[in-house]
Amino acid sequence: LLLLLLLPPTTALAPDPEGCGGFNVSAMEAWEQGLMRDYSGGASALGRVCFATADPDPVGRAYFLLGLKALHNFWYDLCQHAFARAVARAPRFQMAYWGRAMCESQLIWNSERPGASAAFLVQGRQIAASGSPQPPALSRREEAYYQAAEALNNLTSPEALSCLTGASPSCVDDACRTRPCRYQTFGERLAALAATYPDDDSAQAFGVLGHLAVGSVVCTRTQCGEFDRARAAAEAAYQRNPQFPGTLHYGMHAHDFANASVYGGGTKYAVAYPRYVNATCHSLHMPSHIWDRQGNFSLGVRSNNVSVHSADAFSRSGALRYQGGDIGVNNTVHGGKGFAFNAGNLYHSLEYQQYEMLMKCQVKPARRLLARMSYATHQAVSRLPGLRGVQLERSQPIAEYGPKLGDALMYATTYNQWHYRMLARQILITTLLYTMPSFDGPSSSDGALSVEYYSIYSVKHPLPLSWSTNITVYSHVAYSPQSEAGLWNAISIAQLLLAMEEGPEYEATSDYYQDEVCGGRYGGSASLYGDGCVSSAVGTALDVIAKARDRYDESGFAYESLQMESLRLQVLSMEKYMMLQKNNTEDREADLIRTAESASNYTVAAMKKLLPTSTSLMFIPGPGFYGYMLMQLAKKEKVPAKRDRLNSKALDAFSLCLSPLIRPNYLVCLLGAARTAKALGMQEKAKDFYAAILVNAEGSNDCGGLVAEAKSNVDGGGNDNGDDQKSMLNVYLFIILPVALACTIILLSWCTFCIFRWRRQRNGSDSWMALREDSARSASAHGIVVSSG
Repeated sequence: LLLLLLLPPTTALAPDPEGCGGFNVSAMEAWEQGLMRDYSGGASALGRVCFATADPDPVGRAYFLLGLKALHNFWYDLCQHAFARAVARAPRFQMAYWGRAMCESQLIWNSERPGASAAFLVQGRQIAASGSPQPPALSRREEAYYQAAEALNNLTSPEALSCLTGASPSCVDDACRTRPCRYQTFGERLAALAATYPDDDSAQAFGVLGHLAVGSVVCTRTQCGEFDRARAAAEAAYQRNPQFPGTLHYGMHAHDFANASVYGGGTKYAVAYPRYVNATCHSLHMPSHIWDRQGNFSLGVRSNNVSVHSADAFSRSGALRYQGGDIGVNNTVHGGKGFAFNAGNLYHSLEYQQYEMLMKCQVKPARRLLARMSYATHQAVSRLPGLRGVQLERSQPIAEYGPKLGDALMYATTYNQWHYRMLARQILITTLLYTMPSFDGPSSSDGALSVEYYSIYSVKHPLPLSWSTNITVYSHVAYSPQSEAGLWNAISIAQLLLAMEEGPEYEATSDYYQDEVCGGRYGGSASLYGDGCVSSAVGTALDVIAKARDRYDESGFAYESLQMESLRLQVLSMEKYMMLQKNNTEDREADLIRTAESASNYTVAAMKKLLPTSTSLMFIPGPGFYGYMLMQLAKKEKVPAKRDRLNSKALDAFSLCLSPLIRPNYLVCLLGAARTAKALGMQEKAKDFYAAILVNAEGSNDCGGLVAEAKSNVDGGGNDNGDDQKSMLNVYLFIILPVALACTIILLSWCTFCIFRWRRQRNGSDSWMALREDSARSASAHGIVVSSG
């Protein structure tokens, strides 16, 4: 229904746009025609895109436009399908080979297959140079597009080879080693193309994309001018055509930074993109990047809800009957993706939606999304060729049968990346909300939070993912390390908190104590296949996170490396907090505080790089965790002055967590800030934080206790007497007043009854007296004497 509400009222097929060279959709299938629809008011299923080509086949040009629309919207599976159809329909359509090559270059995601792209481009050149009749020659504009793609995918050009010296040691192939130089050359070609053809909307949009692509590989350690140039190019293209899908899409990416002055400029793109492109999963999702930066999680949930519904509607459109087969076999579209078509966009939206629901304390709906991701992960792995009877020659090296199993395995296990991150958030956010110290009552009484917290022991320890440079839906080298690290961080922190509740047999996880259950610190090793003991979880977490940090260091990913160190220090902090419960000394407490503060500092250092970071790369922000640990110490502190100092530091940490640099309106930090402000007697400040919680939790049925706490502090102005006053009002309204009314009604009824009875008796007495007098007169008339008795 939400998706239908976004659609404009008219649904007629658009006429051939002037200057597009003419195209015909009549030979397309119904679902393909639906994606080519334009509507009144400038809206369109995939956006209004025009690109004149010289090929004489109008059906081939229609498929070309469909592919170009998909390319601008990062719908890469559809991009491959449409350009493949264009080639099949018009084999001598050279620009269709250009489009098919571009589908393999997912630039902002650092995901590419330059060998496959180069093969398509070579095939297009060969088709143009051989056979009869000769295809129409490329125009100068088309030739510029083609040469830019060739520069992007040529691993042996002089420009590319100049990158081999000093390449990252983590790169295992020339595609990785030459990427910075190739992207730089590609960006320069696109900038020249945009300058030469100012009326070409695609050229202007691709100019923005070129800057973003260069920035993604050049600006890995700090903000740099490429992103400023991307924003400037997006603004110029927007002024020329504020409805073009590529401009709106890339313009939003150019503003997706942890900087209020930057992400504020993305609002107009966030509003316009789903308005003018209303049938793609990614176009409907992208505004949530800006809404989440602003802390507007209600708009984020709406965006991703519609996005997921759009993807589900597409899956029912009949399009996927061509997409059956096992995952990843030969890396083909028509035989290899099945239900995984557009999975990269669908599950990216699902992940964001779950995060936003947790920020709104919609715990059970978030759990349902996690269950869906879990099922999809199982489905992906179970459809591996080796599990479905595909014969493999196991004597061959993996490089030879990789396309049959190795690539398929990595493709399937990309689902684990989404699942691990979603599970980590479900564990961490609910755990910290449930155990957040309260200074005037129990931490939380919400059943949904307690269920999540006490189910941590049922979570299986994750299997390791591939960290290779092979490309699947998302690059494993970019996302797998932090996905694993995040989940191990969540499991170990939650289990340490539970262990402190369970008893002393779980407490000894340090060098200072022997763990009676697990046989020493970490069970004697940091095995990825632990025995289920808390010590195994902690040891493995520290090991995996450290390796992830080192891998990002080697790869030159500074932001990710700093975040991994923050995760590692969070685990160490919680471990030290457990040790503190056994033997509390000033030195140990100071050491704990320093460790937790360092975790905060590493997060801040990462965010200050102002790189285009994603919510998917954030678990519990370091400042929020630091504030949480300070609150735990303050709760147990007996000296009032010291307790106030700890709470004051905690409030500062939570305020930093809520700043535009980190995570505005992050629910864990809002709750911590509200409670510490109240404990410090800052009633108005506490009231502001509680009011923000009510905005976040609007519509939540899972956090009644938290919502009631916030309402009592907002309604009572943070006054401690607010709850008592409200309770007395409830007693008066729902007990005393109803009883008084009932008594009044009973009394009135009794009085009415008595009056009625009295009147009846009086009427009866008067009648008897009248009868007696009549009888006396009658008797006198007959000479009879009647006594007074």
